[in-house]
Amino acid sequence: MSAGIVAGVDLGLVGMEEAYGLPWHRMAEYESRPGPLEIPDIREILSYHVVAVPLKLHAPNHTFNDQRVPTMVALVEEATGRVLHEQSVSPKYCVFQNEEFLNRVEALIPSFDEAFPNFCVESAGTLFGKRVAFVNFLLDCFHYDNDDSETITRVMYSNAFGGRSVYAGGHNVHVVCANTENLANMQSAANGTLGKYKHTSGVVDRVGRKMVDLTEVAQALNVYKQMVNRLTHIPMDTTDVDNYLAHLFPIPTGSKQATVTTRTNKRERVREIFETDTSLQGRIAHTRFAAFQSLTFYTNHEMGNSDAAFNFSQLAVGDGERSRLNKQALSVLSKDEITAPQNQMAVA
Repeated sequence: MSAGIVAGVDLGLVGMEEAYGLPWHRMAEYESRPGPLEIPDIREILSYHVVAVPLKLHAPNHTFNDQRVPTMVALVEEATGRVLHEQSVSPKYCVFQNEEFLNRVEALIPSFDEAFPNFCVESAGTLFGKRVAFVNFLLDCFHYDNDDSETITRVMYSNAFGGRSVYAGGHNVHVVCANTENLANMQSAANGTLGKYKHTSGVVDRVGRKMVDLTEVAQALNVYKQMVNRLTHIPMDTTDVDNYLAHLFPIPTGSKQATVTTRTNKRERVREIFETDTSLQGRIAHTRFAAFQSLTFYTNHEMGNSDAAFNFSQLAVGDGERSRLNKQALSVLSKDEITAPQNQMAVA
């Protein structure tokens, strides 16, 4: 088994071969194709049916042989009789079939297509002997004006039969194996878009609502993209930068020396990124876009968990300090004029 793929059992499809090449594991079970994938192709590999089968005691020489264990069931692939999860689950476990999810996704595709011309199904497959199934969507792939770097956002669904929940969330990972599937879920958790749903009564409706939520986030991202794109055309002088940093890291009049030192260091670190980072030079140098990117680079990579470095975190999903700063930065930079904040100490 390589990267969670069981030879001769698991199946997968990986699209966009012309952009990403072959999957790193080169497993024959995962077929690589040019261009995006189609829902009918995904149905072929994810349409296996899973049933919950009551467990019985196997003790041929005892009178209690073949008695049912009332509190335990096994998850079994109906067509083959293969047990998908080594441990039993509760009789209350609600099997969420992959086909039910695909039906809901298919209904949402038109809304994604309308908001994002680049939207497509990028990869799909099974892992750990069909215990886990996933579908990964490329949501958007674009360049901001005057910025040559590519920005990619994705949304993934994964369904585990036993031992794990149903997951749905936003991330930026090209998913082709168990390692990348796990990384995608970690990023979704870090950026605040991850939905986790236990296999209990009503799971189908809860996952359906989450997919609608992701559609709304996607539409909000489109508005956000237009807002940020405007910043690429607005230059900043030294006074603008000073005022911008003062808003982000305020030093109120009468602050203690420790506060002055800490916040001055933060200002200078973001200024350093703005002035020297190679990705913020060229046509976007000294623009409001570069100022925003310097702040999000700082919050994503130098404040806490670096796994939050994902485009939805720039959308400021969540309520933590990272999100607060990202929101404030975009608010300050979106104004017609960046004025100096009131009641702050002058720092040399």
